[in-house]
Amino acid sequence: RGSSEKISGIQLVSTMKEFNLMKVAERPGVKEVLEKLLEVSRRVVKGERIYLHVELPTGYGKSITSMIAAHYLGSGEEFDLAEYAERIVHIVPTRYLVEDLVRGARKQGIEAHGQCMLFDPSLKDPFFLSNLVFTTFDSYVLNFYKVPIEEAKLIEGGFTRGHFDIPRYAILSAVNVFDEYHMWVPGDSESTESYASRAWTTFYVTANQLVSRYKVPLILETATPSPSALYALESRNLKPIRVILSMTKNDKTQSEAVVVQDEQFSSMLREARYDTKVAEGTLLDVVNKHLAELEKPLLIACNTIKEAVEIFRALKNTADCTLLHSQFTIRDRKRKLNILRKMLKKKANSIVVATSVIEVGVNLDFTTLITDAAPLTSLVQRVGRVNRNLENRISKILVVFDPSKRSEEGLYSNVYNYDLTQQTVFALKDAEKRGYEIGWRMTVLDKKIDESGRVIITVTALSEEVYSKITLKEDKELESTLKMLLNPLITSEEAIKALNSYGSLVRENVLVPVYVPEEELESGALTGFSYSRLVPCSATKLGLLGSEKRNAGRVLRTKNDMIQAIIESRDGLIVDYLEPNEVKRGLLTGIIRERGKIGFLRALIARPDAYSKEEGLRTW
Repeated sequence: RGSSEKISGIQLVSTMKEFNLMKVAERPGVKEVLEKLLEVSRRVVKGERIYLHVELPTGYGKSITSMIAAHYLGSGEEFDLAEYAERIVHIVPTRYLVEDLVRGARKQGIEAHGQCMLFDPSLKDPFFLSNLVFTTFDSYVLNFYKVPIEEAKLIEGGFTRGHFDIPRYAILSAVNVFDEYHMWVPGDSESTESYASRAWTTFYVTANQLVSRYKVPLILETATPSPSALYALESRNLKPIRVILSMTKNDKTQSEAVVVQDEQFSSMLREARYDTKVAEGTLLDVVNKHLAELEKPLLIACNTIKEAVEIFRALKNTADCTLLHSQFTIRDRKRKLNILRKMLKKKANSIVVATSVIEVGVNLDFTTLITDAAPLTSLVQRVGRVNRNLENRISKILVVFDPSKRSEEGLYSNVYNYDLTQQTVFALKDAEKRGYEIGWRMTVLDKKIDESGRVIITVTALSEEVYSKITLKEDKELESTLKMLLNPLITSEEAIKALNSYGSLVRENVLVPVYVPEEELESGALTGFSYSRLVPCSATKLGLLGSEKRNAGRVLRTKNDMIQAIIESRDGLIVDYLEPNEVKRGLLTGIIRERGKIGFLRALIARPDAYSKEEGLRTW
């Protein structure tokens, strides 16, 4: 089948031609990641506290590297990494990305499974035993800290002691890959400061334990490296071996760093140009002002569902406009994405209004972008939806900053850290003032590129400017709790009790499955249940947990202040009305104790008028 090249003990060309991954497999950066992964594995086993830090541009093929390694681990062919790992566990920020990656791997002929909330049961691997498992950080950390997701409710109901050793064994015998790990760094996550410190604490404690205690090969991947995060990990004696691309003939070497030369990809990065402008005012006013002059298809990226709906309503009667956010049923989201992919392939004259769900796990390609301001990492992901194939053209990017969106809590749009968002805007304005182009896809060693008189400032340089002064706050109480849970004598029952006080280690609060029926449901046995009609919804948005006062009856079906729910009992699925306090207990524990019987809370039921296929579940 042509010449072959041995990388980390595998013959890439001989087998990879059977897959549609050969182009990516031959990229110098991918080869270096595979080579250095083997080196890191050898050194970690010997007790060195090191990990692989992959800093490559969006679209380069970081996740493909996991697919390649997993394929060879399961193929039975000679592969040196098999001495140190049995599988690849690849952790991503969102459940949407899990599904896209699993289906993408299977299209390439690679057996992959996933594990996360509201995931297709036919693709699940709850025990992480497959050669390649994609999962969310939520599901991963709960399994790591002895709360096996598939059995948590059974454990709390007293039906089993749990089998946490199985997924933990699978994790500890795997290469653990944390993709876009910056999503758990304070300031970048869509959350309050106290919650963000919790997510970051969970991340760094987990990373530290994997390397220092369990000697597990660890990869951290990002398109926007944060100096603060790297320094914080180094302060815990975790040393990175960095793999980073250089756009120039650069002989510079750094301690424990691999500088990759990829002329073909670098050439594409230079040809894909971005005309970036910053505008002040409301997002809707800026959209109305510039809509006619901007080339389509156009992406309008919003920070909140409420604003996305407002803009969609303002445009839908004058343009071919589609709304996309997290509050659609699984079925309607798939339907929307299928329609959009067909439209965008034809370069249709269309507009998509979306929230942060567009940032990861949505493989759509736009010509132009108008985006609400956000921290740099989010903007990089949003711009990554523009000219995804790096064609030789100029794409217009308009970033809209509205100072009036600062909340009393110091958040922008009640979502992102205001100061970090403002610092990002200042950096973009400064580049614009100096006449610099923004190299939105240039996660590279170089800070600036001089290209025939054009000066391009790279994402790496912007990241250093924006994030260098950020102090990452930590939750020392949570750190102690997590370390305690890893004691071999701690059981799943004890772990669940300890973690219940936090609600979630990763999300702002509990996610609730809300079922959208085709017609009103009566109490009694439920037939014809379809998981594709579920919407994951924040419990606080529904007014079920926390201090935020909202009327659950506006979204959920209620009667006499009781809430309609789907409960799994010994007799199967039933529909019943529950007291609010019982619902709250059910959300936190999963267990329902009603009329002397024990059941499991599977979903709450939406009012028929609270959902539309066009706008989704009206939680805003």
